[in-house]
Amino acid sequence: MQDEAKQGGLYAAMAFFTWGLVPIYWKNLQEIGFQEVLSHRILWAAVCMWLLVWWKKEIKEFLLLFKSKKIFFTLILTTLLIMFNWNLYIWAVSKGHIVEGSLGYFLNPLLNVLIGVFILKERLKFLHWFAVTMAFIAISILFYQHVGKPWISIGLAGSFALYGLLRKVVPVKAHLGQLFETTLLVPIVIVHFSFLWSQDNFHFLTTSWTTKMLLMCGGVITVLPLIWFSKAIQILPLSIIGLFQYIAPTLQLLVGVFIYHEEFGPTHLLSFGLIWFGLFVYTADQLWKSRKGIWKKVRN
Repeated sequence: MQDEAKQGGLYAAMAFFTWGLVPIYWKNLQEIGFQEVLSHRILWAAVCMWLLVWWKKEIKEFLLLFKSKKIFFTLILTTLLIMFNWNLYIWAVSKGHIVEGSLGYFLNPLLNVLIGVFILKERLKFLHWFAVTMAFIAISILFYQHVGKPWISIGLAGSFALYGLLRKVVPVKAHLGQLFETTLLVPIVIVHFSFLWSQDNFHFLTTSWTTKMLLMCGGVITVLPLIWFSKAIQILPLSIIGLFQYIAPTLQLLVGVFIYHEEFGPTHLLSFGLIWFGLFVYTADQLWKSRKGIWKKVRN
């Protein structure tokens, strides 16, 4: 059980560290329209997923997803949610709103905790509630001081929290679910590319080979952290996933401030201090319990 929990923690850490640094990747493609970048992200993600499923010889298993109405319609909902999330985030990064995006992902763990407690009936102990309360106070301060655009933050947080909930309850392997989502969107991508080509505005044909490779590799950047996240969320409670998710927005905020020089004032510093204090208390509690468990085994 402990090994499984460690594996879930590793998957969660890899996913959120990748998401924390990915603004740098998308920022290098801002010369391309954000909608074309999104379309390439979907297309090449679908290609990566088809290659993976073909290599694992799971195409027949994938086709079985279409036979269950419950799974089919649940995955349609996850497809719509992740498309909305990707579109909003790439737009935010391209328009210089990395800090606002990070605020959304600070809010997201709180929504996951609330979903875990009130919908999935998960339990939180006192110190866990304390950590969540510190984060809530910190985010409330940012909202009160009118930091960023609230609709970006709320849209990103809400769409990804609902996506996580649906992917947790649907009995589908992580990569098969991702294949379904990207494949469903490919026809829309083809229509979009056709429109851009008809308007002589299809940048992929005229841009440099470096940019072409970045667009194509966007599929890998998209697929890997989502697979890791889906695996983690199947192993760990949503309340624990919620605390892991502070990694990504922290890195995003650091990227926005120190690399792209977005605003960071005393209010941000106060909020970060509250968030990290809560996480320190939570982590210290977990480490203490782990040491106590080891000591009991030694004594027995």
